[in-house]
Amino acid sequence: MSESATRDNGKAAPLFRLTRAIDPSTVPNKVRPAWVLRLPSPPGPSTMSGVQKLLKTLQREHGADPLRHVKTIRKTEEHASGRVEMDAVLAYQAESGELSSADAVLGLIRKHEPGLLEAASEGEGAGPPQLRLVDIPTTPIPTRARIAEWNALWPCVLRMTGPTLAASASEKDGATSRKQAASLTSSSASIDFVDRALDARVWTANPVRLAWAVEGFRSCVRLAREAREAGDVPVGAFVTVAFEDREATKPGLLPVSAHDTRSSANHPLRHAVLNAIRKVADGRAALRMQAAATAAASLSSKEQAADGDAIRAHPAAEGAALLAATAENGQDYLLNSLVLFTTHEPCAFCTMALVHSRVRQVFFLLASPGAGACCGDRGTQSFVNEGGEGGGPFALHEQAGLNHHFEVWRWQGRMAQVGVRGADEEDAHVDTSDALMDLKDLLLTGINP
Repeated sequence: MSESATRDNGKAAPLFRLTRAIDPSTVPNKVRPAWVLRLPSPPGPSTMSGVQKLLKTLQREHGADPLRHVKTIRKTEEHASGRVEMDAVLAYQAESGELSSADAVLGLIRKHEPGLLEAASEGEGAGPPQLRLVDIPTTPIPTRARIAEWNALWPCVLRMTGPTLAASASEKDGATSRKQAASLTSSSASIDFVDRALDARVWTANPVRLAWAVEGFRSCVRLAREAREAGDVPVGAFVTVAFEDREATKPGLLPVSAHDTRSSANHPLRHAVLNAIRKVADGRAALRMQAAATAAASLSSKEQAADGDAIRAHPAAEGAALLAATAENGQDYLLNSLVLFTTHEPCAFCTMALVHSRVRQVFFLLASPGAGACCGDRGTQSFVNEGGEGGGPFALHEQAGLNHHFEVWRWQGRMAQVGVRGADEEDAHVDTSDALMDLKDLLLTGINP
């Protein structure tokens, strides 16, 4: 995890968002060798059309990767002679096959567009066709400030889609503005970009938001301690409203707390996250039953029979209010607009349940190597998500093809702040109202969270 991505004004951000989105200000300019053909200067109309036809043929018939992010022609001036040279990029070099060697590529040019080689060999001082490898960027220019960096290698196009901001702090109190925020909780939301500096300020510039998150984590740790004392797997989960909705009350429904009960219930599916979702479902069902009973009582009221058309309004209104309280959570999607805190990165089973429940955000303390479904750590392969080191191999919360995406945040602050005694001796000196739980007691070996 890069220091520039995790620090804001010298302060480490206590939470890091796991996403495959890139930060346009820090994303590296990755390059790949590509085959470039020297053209006559200036190229005639037949030369330009031949280049375009060759590009399409190489992609259609020979498996060449698209080059939509780069400009086909590059002009370079030789300062000694003042002559302007023109090059055309044809295709990325392949590890094997027809695009792996210069002789093979020249053979394809002779087969499909021989006029290009003839044109390249004509003119003053012309010699054999000049086909060579040049390192060119693999992505479009991410931001206007980095145009020169990309174009120094090869002329590229500027990515026109703007950054998606996870949260935006207002000037008054640092609270997130719904109008300005663009959450990743919809399949239609762009997840191309992330502003890491803004992500950091969300937590470092707003102590109220950070305290809200810390309390959510501490609730999970308390639940994990209870589970361990009961002989269960030490995993806790806590469901509540989003920070922006913290003033809203949902009596009888939220918050919801649950811990793992696989051992005590002798049931392999009683994961903490699933237990929490089930409690939300039970709470909503109870409210609906209460609302139905209230509405039925109002219809059988003796006052309604006595007053005829003058039906007393408040019992029915009370029932309608209870029904509305359960329906506002999103057409039976149990966690729509809600957030979930948990001690561990959810496994694939729990993460898919969160997808189907339409959760808004998930916060976790500890990664789940080999079992989690949010970090995207695939070992020797590149990380799907920056900051997912040491976690599970999947990133289902942004999986293409699923009809819901949600944000995942990983705690990277001091463990004692959230009620866990870590390896750092300084953690033992942190003032806390709760007894600290040893980190070793939270670690899972061979068990899905």
